[in-house]
Amino acid sequence: MIRIYIDRVAMLGVITGLLSFSLPFLRIKPSRLAGGTPAGWEESLPGAALFLLVVVWIMIGLLSLVSRGDSRAAFGAGIGANLIILLLFFWAGFQSGILLPEEYTFGRVSLGAGFWVMVLGAYLVILAARKVWSGNNWQTWLLSWSALAGVFILIIGGGLSGISVMEELSIRQNRFRQEFFNHLFISFSAVGIATAVGMPLGIFIYRRKTWERPVFFLTNTMQTVPALALFGLLIGPLAFFSQRFPFLRELGIGGIGWFPAMVALILYALLPILRNTYTSFQVLDEKTVEAGRGMGMNSRQLLFQIQLPLAMPLILTGIRTSLVQTIGNTTLAALIGAGGFGVFVFQGLGQAAHDLILLGVFPVIALALIADKLMQQLTIRLTPRGIIKEERGNEDGWQ
Repeated sequence: MIRIYIDRVAMLGVITGLLSFSLPFLRIKPSRLAGGTPAGWEESLPGAALFLLVVVWIMIGLLSLVSRGDSRAAFGAGIGANLIILLLFFWAGFQSGILLPEEYTFGRVSLGAGFWVMVLGAYLVILAARKVWSGNNWQTWLLSWSALAGVFILIIGGGLSGISVMEELSIRQNRFRQEFFNHLFISFSAVGIATAVGMPLGIFIYRRKTWERPVFFLTNTMQTVPALALFGLLIGPLAFFSQRFPFLRELGIGGIGWFPAMVALILYALLPILRNTYTSFQVLDEKTVEAGRGMGMNSRQLLFQIQLPLAMPLILTGIRTSLVQTIGNTTLAALIGAGGFGVFVFQGLGQAAHDLILLGVFPVIALALIADKLMQQLTIRLTPRGIIKEERGNEDGWQ
């Protein structure tokens, strides 16, 4: 008797991918601001290309039926989904130069809803495959990065230059580079300062319990204030101090610009780091700490040789959460003149230029994903081996 193990996430991805054929693949626009006319899959792609897409989706669907019971089937489905993403970007870039009418002097070709829905379906299949191939192995890396690497090569090689988003980038290369460094500087500086404040403060309130409630009350309250409101509240006091003390203006500190953005982002980034530091010390095994005291260690030695190394994985998880959150929140900093990728987002909103909005959104998503992955790897590297083995043993027990 043949048993079929249906991976629901993978099958959802397959259904989503097949449904995308009912939506337009590309959109042909006479200008960057015009709505344009949708171009379906049959109009946009050669017959052989369309046939290949359908065949690959059918194969992914068949493999997804047994992917929960067979890791090789899950790997095949994930590789097929990566191939789908690569083919979509390749054909979109190739067809963009063919489909644009000659009379459209300022014409643009944008990616349609069907394109993005199919990418979403393929990504769901990849997520399902990565669950089966969890761990730091070459299969997981191939599933995670092969499509992204291929798309990056296409971008570098000019294969996507006909797409409207890439045309927006080519016009604004210098500004894009400037805002990239602005976004990195503001995000990482805010998280770095929040870490320098949050870790010692978390250790302090762990040792001084009377400070626990007031400190968490303040940090929790800051999280409830909307980001735009917090930026606005900082403008008045900082503008007043910069007028009262001229040396602050010389340092670039004022009601608008990078400084109020940095202050607001630090306040938002503080809570996850503070809470995880406090919790990591609270859940430490007291027997381990007592053993250190029995060996004659003083408080400083206990902190740096026992408590911090054991608490570090949970602390790094808090920093990871703060970093990803801050990269997203930095987009709003453009509203008060701090720069970052939010510049393109709000310019696009003001001009009703959707591709300009995407030019600001895509890098933020990419930065957040890369930062999350790097912090995950750093957490694994800095986790004591005994803890890793214990966690893996618990996972095996639950399976």
